[in-house]
Amino acid sequence: MKVRTISTDRLQGGDLLAPQPFGEHLDMAKQGQIDGYHAGWPCSTFSRLRWRSAPNLPGPVRARWAPNGFASNSRSQQKECDDGTVMLARSLCMAQEVNLSREKGAASPFYTLENPPPSDHWEHISAWEMDETLRFIEAHHPHVVDFNTCFYEVDTEIGKRHFKPQRFVGSLRGLG
Repeated sequence: MKVRTISTDRLQGGDLLAPQPFGEHLDMAKQGQIDGYHAGWPCSTFSRLRWRSAPNLPGPVRARWAPNGFASNSRSQQKECDDGTVMLARSLCMAQEVNLSREKGAASPFYTLENPPPSDHWEHISAWEMDETLRFIEAHHPHVVDFNTCFYEVDTEIGKRHFKPQRFVGSLRGLG
């Protein structure tokens, strides 16, 4: 079996907000040329941490009652919010095209998506609670798996690490 990996790395000059390579990748998905797709769009503007009161940390730019951004956002805050929404929407679009690209069988195409799960903060809106995502989940019925990660504290003794909640959603067989 041959595997071809296609990745767009921002640190290598890639820009997933630009028309290309997104358009090219989307065409490949529509033509059934992509067997597996994974996206973890930037969680910054969807992060529960934005609601934490702490000096020198960025505050929230969106909420349940303003999912696409606050009217009071500065131009740069709104651009950050809009970029997060575009990345979310493009990720869902790619996942949908991979999912619909060809008949399901033993070697069905699959997608996985990741971002932190919803929280119990009454104003916070996670990416999973955005209308676009809710429509996607209702249409495609993916597996949903919540788990904790702690990669950022690899030098901390197990049992003393802080856990970061994460959610994977997708059609990958056995994901649950």
